[in-house]
This record gives sequence, structure tokens and C-alpha cells, in this order.
Amino acid sequence: MIRLRQKDIERLAIITNGSVDYLTKLVTKGFIDHGRVLDALIKYSYKKLKAEKCYTPGQMIEALMREYGASRSKVQNAIYNKRSSEHYCSECMRKIPASVYKRNNGLCDSCFAKHIQIDI
Repeated sequence: MIRLRQKDIERLAIITNGSVDYLTKLVTKGFIDHGRVLDALIKYSYKKLKAEKCYTPGQMIEALMREYGASRSKVQNAIYNKRSSEHYCSECMRKIPASVYKRNNGLCDSCFAKHIQIDI
């Protein structure tokens, strides 16, 4: 799972014009989708680097990969607004279809079944 660092939260505060303290609370409570935040941070950083007009796209992508610990495809997807349609179970991290993800609130059928309580 992706963990946001303090400097990532500070950058997010700049992007959103929000308070660092408030965003930190939201992150610790789990109210923020770390993947989408990482995409926004990558895109923001890419735009700043591009505005400097000193680097090639390949150099910028490599730098962003190092900075955020992300794969090349993750960085490229963030830059070019491509979101993966893959869904994973939030407990066992198994890849599941979108329909199962939506139906079971982010769980695969097996993990969802573990939460069913049968009263006799």
C-alpha cells in the first residue's frame, strides 16, 4: 500500500490550498485515496518541471519515479490522466472484477464471506 510522507502531505496542501494539519488528520483516518493523491502529486510535479523547460520528458519521468517510488507506468498514467481499471481486494490484495469490488465494498467474495455472521 502506498504511504504518503510528510512532504507529500505538504505538497498536497499547496495544491489544494488546504491546511497541513487537517490533511494529516484525513490521511491518518484513512479518508484519502492515496493512489489518487499520488497521481495528483506526480502530475503537479511534472507540470512544475515542464515549466522550467530544462528537462526532456524521459528525464522528468525518471526523476518522478525516484521521488515517489513509483513505476514508469504509474508515472505515465498519472501524467496522461490514465487510471487503471483494475480492482484489488482491500484485505488479501487479490485482483477482482469491478462488479465484485462494487458489490462487496472493496472485498473479494472469499474475504466478504469471512465477515458474514450466522446466528443460530
